[in-house]
Amino acid sequence: MSTFTAIVIGILIGWIVEWIIDWLYWRRKNSALKAEVVALTQQKNEAEGRLAGMAKDLEALKATAVKVMPDDLKVIKGIGPEIERLLHAAGIKSFAQLSELSVDRLQELLGERVKRLSNEQSLIDQAAELARQQS
Repeated sequence: MSTFTAIVIGILIGWIVEWIIDWLYWRRKNSALKAEVVALTQQKNEAEGRLAGMAKDLEALKATAVKVMPDDLKVIKGIGPEIERLLHAAGIKSFAQLSELSVDRLQELLGERVKRLSNEQSLIDQAAELARQQS
């Protein structure tokens, strides 16, 4: 076998081996990227769905929103100036609005501050009673 033939055969074998390695590597990498794209697309669709739901909720709230004369929420035992400020920032300005909240929503609005309160439900009950007295 001549030197030239050996070089040509070596080049061909090297090219074939390189082609096989590249094909296997890129195929695996391509399938991993496709799976990631599918997962990210699903997350995007879920986020868009949640955003659309929030937009509908916001529009419904805007439609039913009434200018409310703020009540002094500090009258309720367990609500001080800081919690009243947080409730006002969340759009809760009257006893009626506070009475319509669930305990979970109240905890969501106030975070750690509500844990200092003895009974979240009693705040809501007091607000409902004061709202009834106003109407």
